[in-house]
Amino acid sequence: MALFSDGAISTVADMTAQDSTVLEVAQTEGINLTQKLALAQAELGLELASLLERGRSTYNPLWGQTQLTVANVAVTPSLQVWHAYRTLAAVYRDAYFSQLNARYEAKWQLFEKLARKAMLDTIEVGVGLVWDPVPQAGAPQLSTVAGVGAGGDFYAAVSFLNAAGEEGLPSVVTDLTVAAGSELVIGAGTAPANATGWNAYAGNDPGALALLNSTPMPIGISFTWLAGTVGGRAPAGGQSPNLMRVLPRMWQRG
Repeated sequence: MALFSDGAISTVADMTAQDSTVLEVAQTEGINLTQKLALAQAELGLELASLLERGRSTYNPLWGQTQLTVANVAVTPSLQVWHAYRTLAAVYRDAYFSQLNARYEAKWQLFEKLARKAMLDTIEVGVGLVWDPVPQAGAPQLSTVAGVGAGGDFYAAVSFLNAAGEEGLPSVVTDLTVAAGSELVIGAGTAPANATGWNAYAGNDPGALALLNSTPMPIGISFTWLAGTVGGRAPAGGQSPNLMRVLPRMWQRG
């Protein structure tokens, strides 16, 4: 799973899956959906931080572990739905105040209720937490060296691993045209402080990358790939939660 801090946790496509007219409304009313997604995620981050703080206890899963924060939160299905509903509520709220259209108001109120329910579902099911979060890797650094490759257009992605071997979300896929008689060199770029190694993925189809290294690559060392050699598994989807923590539902007074 991606981490909450890796980037957008739901997309415009997720919103249209919940409401097929949102694209038309956004275009008609001049609403930037990407901006609304980002604002809704920022709001969720503040609420999650508050919930985690109120749910703090004397129990620490690892000796010396610092207080868990939003940086430790993994994106679960319930959290993604909460975000999508929160964004839709914001879209229809803005549309209503632009036109004072009763239809927009009804959808605004509907998605506010759905967002509230999704929040409670997330709290009751539990927020996914990881002890040692590995951020999504930046785009790979691609180059070539002389070799015996046949050449072609190739695609690559990279990911970092922590000391427990847990893999962060792979980077965006980057492409490079490799001339005949050359081989692709993949670098992982700047590693997070807790990274102990990294993985290289490549292929001639951006949707069909394969793991190239049999063991994690050392930080700072590039991987040279002879295109066409057999790879391993496909890129994974990021870290799975180490714990699903149920959070308090009651809001503090004051």
